Amino acid sequence: MRRAVPDVVYSTIGQASPSQVTLSKPYRWRGVEGWTPGDARFREENRPAPSGVANTTRRHARLERFAVILTHLADGPGDATDADIREAGKAVGVGEKTAREYRKALLRQRGENCDG
Repeated sequence: MRRAVPDVVYSTIGQASPSQVTLSKPYRWRGVEGWTPGDARFREENRPAPSGVANTTRRHARLERFAVILTHLADGPGDATDADIREAGKAVGVGEKTAREYRKALLRQRGENCDG
């Protein structure tokens, strides 16, 4: 006899069998022995700063150096030629595309037109 409603034979809720609960090892955070939930060594205030913070700090330092070098090569970022931008970028260790972005950022900071 055929039923109109199928029987539920499997569910993803919980474990498939009680043996998974009794036979499994307790969770260990990244393999650290003796770790317990709420371990003080792994709290938010003890973690190092995200790498994005360090990258932003280094970028600002490069941008300041770029501005100084570009000022020595030209009267300012608005008067800089393509060769000046490339040379200042090479001096701070960035490529031509990034050097152009730095120049645009300097122009924006000064409120000048940054279309070129």
